Amino acid sequence: MDKIAIYLYNIIIMYDYRAIFDLSFDVSNEPLHVNVIAFRKVHDYVVNVPSGTRGHFFYLFHEQVQLMTGQGLVEVPANTFIIFPPGVPIYMGRPDLPWHGSWLRCCGQSVKKLIQRSGLQTYTPYFLSDAELCEGFLHKLHDEMKHPRGADMINLEMLLQLWLRNINRETRNSRTSEIPLPFRKSREYIEANLHHYFTLDTLARHAGISKSYLCKGFKQYYGNPPLDYAIKLRLQEAVELLHNADMNISEIALRCGYDDVFYFSKLFKKHLGSSPASYRKHHLLREK
Repeated sequence: MDKIAIYLYNIIIMYDYRAIFDLSFDVSNEPLHVNVIAFRKVHDYVVNVPSGTRGHFFYLFHEQVQLMTGQGLVEVPANTFIIFPPGVPIYMGRPDLPWHGSWLRCCGQSVKKLIQRSGLQTYTPYFLSDAELCEGFLHKLHDEMKHPRGADMINLEMLLQLWLRNINRETRNSRTSEIPLPFRKSREYIEANLHHYFTLDTLARHAGISKSYLCKGFKQYYGNPPLDYAIKLRLQEAVELLHNADMNISEIALRCGYDDVFYFSKLFKKHLGSSPASYRKHHLLREK
């Protein structure tokens, strides 16, 4: 089988799957000791462990969830990766719908060093545009643990190091150059539907995220909340259309997505300091 076929095969047979190797967390004389590996385990509850775990917890979310981080409780999109260090509070999931996660729990003397060398920060969410990368290395770690001749410690350390370094490389690039897909989809929807009525609920459904997360993230990446961004684009178009003397104010309002010309005029004046009619009159006088 080629790599894609093997990956798909692994996903099928390891859906809602967990391999438990040791839950004691008492192995202190090994550089790396794997306790649990799980693939797309389903949860129908919020995981809340105030005291955290005794080992390191590497977690990939397959749906949008609420997540406790070093910055507090936040909503994160699907394909978010996080490393919980020992002893920190764990709160993750969603109370309304089932959600899935893939994870590795491990302990040992070298785990902290491998994380530091990777450049990743613990208790910090990272968005992955390619979740297959994360799951692929997790499958390799699982296969090494299940090797007929026993797991090789050096192989395990190398796989964990490669896994974390590759995640850091991907997320480092995405943090500097790539806006997460839900927000890009929202912006594309706004720009494609400027002449139509839509609500924040519409945008959130289209992006597959909550309204609060949409507003916060959209403002972070584009400088304005989504509906304010739409208003800005519509008024920019209105200003251009007001230069066209053949269109009346009602036609311009409708062209910009507003069937109520009085609301359009009020909005125009609020943001631009004058009514559409006054703006047009002033502009025409300047041209003469």
